[in-house]
Amino acid sequence: MSPSDCESQSASAADMSSLTRESALEVTLRSIDSLDEFPERKILLTPNSKISIGRASKNAYKNLRSSPSNAFIDSPVVSRDHAIISANSSCGVRDPTPSHVLHPTNLFHQIPTVYIRDSGSMHGTLVNKVRLEKSKDHQLKNGDILQFGTDVHRDNGELSRSCPLNH
Repeated sequence: MSPSDCESQSASAADMSSLTRESALEVTLRSIDSLDEFPERKILLTPNSKISIGRASKNAYKNLRSSPSNAFIDSPVVSRDHAIISANSSCGVRDPTPSHVLHPTNLFHQIPTVYIRDSGSMHGTLVNKVRLEKSKDHQLKNGDILQFGTDVHRDNGELSRSCPLNH
């Protein structure tokens, strides 16, 4: 598996009205190099919540199985507790949908801002090819390229690939 390159898919303007009504944001991670077992992962993130990104386990008792609705990645270069994606609803923005023009009291909504934080992973987390400082939030934008881990060449000649994803 390659570094987990993930494209982080923040809410588009069309999605923002449903986001505010449903109080959830859908984060879409797409595999760039097709080495992830799921070409696309869709994860619901509510305001002021967190999603763990980490290495998957095939052991059913650990409850860390990889699926298209979580961020457990089957890759040896992804740490068990690799990173965290979070949403913060402290930012208010104007909702661009015309239906709210008729209701002036609804012009100002809490639209979550999405962040990623490296949790002290061994092989790092990159956003748009820039390595993140450990334990520091980094704001994500629609279309950012996330990479979990880096390619590792082992002494036995084996190559462990990072996991690049598009957000």
